[in-house]
Amino acid sequence: MKKKCAYLLIAALSVSMLAGCGSKKSSSSSSKSEVTKGSKVEVSMEDVLENVAEAAIGIESVKIDVSGVVDVQAEADGQKMTAKGDVSFSGNMVKEEPAFDFEGSANYSADIAGEKMEDELKVAAYGETDGKDLKVYASDNGSDWEVSTLKKSEFEDAFAEIEDALEEMQTSLSDLSADDLKDIEKFVKLENTTKKLNGSECYVLAMTINKDTIEEIMKYSGDILDEDMEEEAETYTDMLSELDKFEVTASLYFDKDTYLPARISLEADVDGEVEGVSVKVNECSLEMNLQVNGDIEAEEVPEDVKENAVEADNYDYDYDDEDEDGEEDVEDETTSKKNNKKSEDDENYTAETTTLPKSIKIEGTEIAFPSKYETAEKLGLVVDESYSDMKVSSDSYGLVYLEKKDDEYSYLTFSVYNSGAGEAEYKDCDIIGIMIDDSFDWELDNGVKIGDTFETVKKKYEGVKPSYVYEGDYHTSYSYEDENGNEITFDFEVDTEKLYQVDFKLYE
Repeated sequence: MKKKCAYLLIAALSVSMLAGCGSKKSSSSSSKSEVTKGSKVEVSMEDVLENVAEAAIGIESVKIDVSGVVDVQAEADGQKMTAKGDVSFSGNMVKEEPAFDFEGSANYSADIAGEKMEDELKVAAYGETDGKDLKVYASDNGSDWEVSTLKKSEFEDAFAEIEDALEEMQTSLSDLSADDLKDIEKFVKLENTTKKLNGSECYVLAMTINKDTIEEIMKYSGDILDEDMEEEAETYTDMLSELDKFEVTASLYFDKDTYLPARISLEADVDGEVEGVSVKVNECSLEMNLQVNGDIEAEEVPEDVKENAVEADNYDYDYDDEDEDGEEDVEDETTSKKNNKKSEDDENYTAETTTLPKSIKIEGTEIAFPSKYETAEKLGLVVDESYSDMKVSSDSYGLVYLEKKDDEYSYLTFSVYNSGAGEAEYKDCDIIGIMIDDSFDWELDNGVKIGDTFETVKKKYEGVKPSYVYEGDYHTSYSYEDENGNEITFDFEVDTEKLYQVDFKLYE
């Protein structure tokens, strides 16, 4: 029984990690959260697994942000196909007096043997308790809002199912023997250093799936698969063995203090030919950032949505945008005001952006942006090759981690850009940004420096609208962006209200 628990856990992890894919390309995160090194891990993976299962049982609320990108090309019988797309969504969900809010978008474009297709979808939804019911308001691509009714108990049952699954996992983990854990550690590793995510330290469980590990997992999963499932799994294994390269990596982040999940990220590298079809994954990524429990509230349903929403069952969508007389519908006053307001916001956003700093002085050494990488060598820091992008593709961005020679936990991160025609080493790239915290003494050319108070920094940007604001339990972040997409983010400790980190990039 214990062995089956171990096998089941391995299989479950494998399936969940293979459900998403990604690439190793460096790109800016759409979730506005950056990962940096933390401290040395002093606990075992067994402790982490047990605490994770136990902590996740009492889920009361969830905040989620998800983003994904795909870029695939294939060729068969001389016919070429390319497909690109991206998806993003975010929302909040609370169990007590059930409520939620949600917004998301998805885009795709494809070229199949010269035939081009593309589409875009944007959706938004709210849910709020109404007696024993849950009123759900939804709209897609700017259409009129619809309202439908669900039983409140159905929403509560979803939380109950999650908790039941976690309790079952906790029971399984408590039954694992030392040998079972050794089996799991063949596939899942606890990284020996924590990583900081939005100011919080996290334990990271990492897993890499390739052709070899899939075959190994199949050996462990054999006794829990029926004949049909085993035959199907072997078919997929045989197909993957034909590829030149197949590798999927996944990382699961858990808050060091609470053991609650904080992030799931998935990446892949696929290239080769299967049954006469050549496939290459240029980019395919999935990232999920989570906040479980804490001060999470669902947004209230706007009053205009409540007033104008129509019952979903009675809503008659006019596909031709024409009325019964065959004439085009005239934009109503409410919609017109919304559109005008949106245009005003767009214009004001550009007008209210700010001039960003162009240099930083780090313990007496000034670094300009952009500048050749050789200027960074004046700092006398050591490159951490395990975290850095040692080579950067043409017209692409990379990250270089530099740490003090005698203290690997005192480090900064430079963003670099390769403007050349071919792949280049990081030393031959231009520095276009930096992320630096209180490990160093530093000051920006606009006078903002490490340790400044929240009020001092805000005065520097008085009258300027932030492009992004994050208010968490441990830190607060304010971002400002100019008309070219260049951006700076200031991170303040909640307790002291002092600036402890800055992150900015100058793309143009």
